[in-house]
Amino acid sequence: MIATVGANGEVERRRVAVSDTDVHELDVDLTGISHAGEVRARVQAAVAGMSGLVRATLHGEVDPSADVRVTDLQDAAPHLEALVVRIGALAVAYDFASLAEEQTVRGQFIRDVMADALLDEPKRRRILVTGLRALDGRGDELEVH
Repeated sequence: MIATVGANGEVERRRVAVSDTDVHELDVDLTGISHAGEVRARVQAAVAGMSGLVRATLHGEVDPSADVRVTDLQDAAPHLEALVVRIGALAVAYDFASLAEEQTVRGQFIRDVMADALLDEPKRRRILVTGLRALDGRGDELEVH
């Protein structure tokens, strides 16, 4: 950007390209997806008309069966110079009330966490989601940040 300030204080801006590579940043909403193929399809659709470098941030509320892995998306857009995918505000859409009615270990776990008055809502949700993922045998998704 080149800025020229006139005698009257008016600023004139002129953009000058210094690179041949386009750089994009975008959000990809995954709300409602239920499997990894849908994740890949949404990312591919979002970057379809782009070239150069893209950083895509995933957000939304996904089905508990969805397996969202950033590493599975590294080759999703071979037409780009680079695609960097990161997890943003991504949540799992568990129906805690229905699951709490189950007469199972999972149901008891939910009832116990919901009854704990010392937990604030964000912490309660993190505990519930982490516990349910572990109970579903998805321990590999329980990365500590």
